[in-house]
Amino acid sequence: MKNKYINFVLTGDKNYIIPITVAITSILINMDKSGICRFFLFTTDFNESDINIIQKLKKKYNFELINIDMNNYKDFFDKMDISTFKNQYISLATYYRLLMFKILPEDVDKCFYIDSDMIIDTDLSTVYDNLTEEKLAYVVVEILAMQHRRTILSHCYEIEDFKNFQNDALKYPYFNAGFFFVNIKLANELNIFEKMLDFLNRFPNSPYADQDILNAVIGQKYSNLINYLELSYNVFCDIDYEQPFNDAFYNEEIIKASFKNPKVYHYAGANKPWINTKVANYYDIWWKYLKLSLYRKMKNPKEKIIRIIENDRYKIYKVFFIKITFKKS
Repeated sequence: MKNKYINFVLTGDKNYIIPITVAITSILINMDKSGICRFFLFTTDFNESDINIIQKLKKKYNFELINIDMNNYKDFFDKMDISTFKNQYISLATYYRLLMFKILPEDVDKCFYIDSDMIIDTDLSTVYDNLTEEKLAYVVVEILAMQHRRTILSHCYEIEDFKNFQNDALKYPYFNAGFFFVNIKLANELNIFEKMLDFLNRFPNSPYADQDILNAVIGQKYSNLINYLELSYNVFCDIDYEQPFNDAFYNEEIIKASFKNPKVYHYAGANKPWINTKVANYYDIWWKYLKLSLYRKMKNPKEKIIRIIENDRYKIYKVFFIKITFKKS
């Protein structure tokens, strides 16, 4: 572990206090203990009580937590209309991650961005140490979008900023912005934030929000400064990995191997394990880490689906809050 701090940015609002805490717990559990994790929370409505909940993890782990109120920076995004987003579960908060290129303290030379709906099931200190000064970012290609790029990414074929992608998509692939690692020092030297702001001003309502911005600037302008991490660092939990992925950047063998052994679980999409039981894969992984967090007493909905109550004369099946009674023969 070469660095004193391992820096992370997570974003969210009060609705995400539980998943943010669980994500942080998963990072701390798996991290090399010789480094100190430093978490920057970009939030809008966290109060002192919310922050104190996460701070209680300090009884067990050594880390620092800095909450940054995004209400002070909303002017950057005043041109956007979130009602135009293709994914209606995306909020303005998703744009806040762009500010990591602008407002982090000067001593932050490199930093992870982690979506709050992720579980980190690996030690990220090795990745942190391996980012060299001449590399701008480590990213993970979004395989579903790449496999179906003519439909999912149709807008990229209409924007000049994606001309490299248009000419050779496999050489200039589209990456997912839920997990990436960036050289903040080099990004500042290259004026990355100003270039992202320029794209935002020209395309204020791009279909995939800040992910399009990050791809247009970092992915397209500086692809020679990017390393593409293996897919296991961003495994989507709601994807059917048995479907064909023969044109998605990674080969199918790597895709299947990553699905079997994820390092980072991404509960992207409308179904979240803390909301419902409809997540296609790895539902129990998220709950495993929740049980290791400060919210360990929270009830898993799957455990409440069926409860059997018996007495001498009746057997009662309790399905959620509905009781079904059968008389014993």
